[in-house]
Amino acid sequence: MRARISNQVGTIVVGLILGLASSIGIGYIGVIPNLQLYDLQLQLEGVNDETSTLQKNVDSLEQDITSKQAEISDLDN
Repeated sequence: MRARISNQVGTIVVGLILGLASSIGIGYIGVIPNLQLYDLQLQLEGVNDETSTLQKNVDSLEQDITSKQAEISDLDN
């Protein structure tokens, strides 16, 4: 009887250890994609900032072109 109880306790302990180990493993696997997603979000924010800066530069150049075209038009008249 004692051997049977000891065997059951051993089985329960092994089950608890395996359950804990698997939950830690699943938690760890869940963290990695989140870190990769965070890195990608940071990269995307950087690209958005660069795009915004480039758009401002394009807008400024278009204003310069419009201004120069007006000057040329005035010189032609």
